[in-house]
Amino acid sequence: MKGWRPLDGDDHAAHADWCALIRSVFSRAGFERWIEWGCWSADYRAFVEYDGDRPVANVSRMRMRLLIDGQERQGWQFGAVCTRPEYRGRGLARRLMQIALADCGDDPLLLFANPTVREFYPRFGFAPREEWIFGVEHAAVPGATRAAALDPADGAARAAIVELARSGRACSERFGARDHGNIILWYLANQFTPAPLQPLPGVLVFCDQQDDCLTISEVLSSVDVDLPALLPQLITAPIRRVRLSFTPERLWPGARAIAPDPEPDLFVRGFAPTGPHKFPLLAQT
Repeated sequence: MKGWRPLDGDDHAAHADWCALIRSVFSRAGFERWIEWGCWSADYRAFVEYDGDRPVANVSRMRMRLLIDGQERQGWQFGAVCTRPEYRGRGLARRLMQIALADCGDDPLLLFANPTVREFYPRFGFAPREEWIFGVEHAAVPGATRAAALDPADGAARAAIVELARSGRACSERFGARDHGNIILWYLANQFTPAPLQPLPGVLVFCDQQDDCLTISEVLSSVDVDLPALLPQLITAPIRRVRLSFTPERLWPGARAIAPDPEPDLFVRGFAPTGPHKFPLLAQT
């Protein structure tokens, strides 16, 4: 077999070799457990270049329910763009990008890329957009009890995360996502984020405390949330600062953009986010 073909969640026999390709380029990020958990849904498709039976390049595409300036729109997020080192310079990634883009039409598109490929994506109509870290000075001390954590190894817990991401309120309606539970599970499968805490029924908070700073990456909720009031249930030691890895216009309106985000660059096509923004960290592929 030579040339490209699409790879979907039901192509079980090809998954192991595809995972090996991804690991060969992104050594810290894998899909093995994510696939084992049954997270490869019909919304995710990989476009794979083969040399014989060996996958050598990839572009993946995820269908998204994006929230842009308060309106929900179908969009697409691209990720896992990679080529084995010995196959680079042959235009494989460029060809796969063109194939993956072919049926996206005028839908909004986004992707995140490291600074070494800033010249690549504008060839396909993508434009870079600066993102921001949001924060607020806020003192809090631990409460009498800490919120219980959901165990992602538990299938029922994973199902609860997926359902709340699908049906709950987005943490940002200005530039956010809904129905991205399988992306959140990828972060959990790779242990890139701690297990979510459940301070109230219908509320899950993904957060991490370092010294006197609490960073909140995502809030899934089916009810209105007073986020500052929940902090005592989320922390293990006193804090003085809160950082938010999403645009906090809904959950913490008083937070401000404090610095450009140094993490991988955002590229967009077909839309332009307004004002200082941060696409939710746990919705990024």
